[in-house]
Amino acid sequence: MIGLDTNALIRLLTEDDAAQAASVRKRLAPLDAVAESVLLNNVVLVETLWTLRRIYRFERADLRDLLEQLLSARTFCFEDRTTVTQAVALFASSAADFSDCLIATQNARLGCDCTVTFDKAMGTLPQVELLRAKSA
Repeated sequence: MIGLDTNALIRLLTEDDAAQAASVRKRLAPLDAVAESVLLNNVVLVETLWTLRRIYRFERADLRDLLEQLLSARTFCFEDRTTVTQAVALFASSAADFSDCLIATQNARLGCDCTVTFDKAMGTLPQVELLRAKSA
């Protein structure tokens, strides 16, 4: 198994640098037939989606579709596929960012009763408590 960094995944997905994209494809080619041989850890997933949204202006639906494609590709493995799958489902059904969906899902799977936040969109997720600051 090898790990893929955010910049390598971005090159692979966007092909914005043809030489780097070709280098990534060449490195991954021998692993195409090997199930779960390329790790996409949670940090890489979050950084990739943030970059695609902010820099490349991907739409939310495109990000959801991309996550589903990554999950369905047999080559890729994840820190916890169940957590990522649940986070993608939350992302698809809410206004929260993927990172917030992943945080809430992972915290719940790790035994947290709830996750507290000031983020209104995240506060709508299951097992998330929206905090409100009182004015002084």
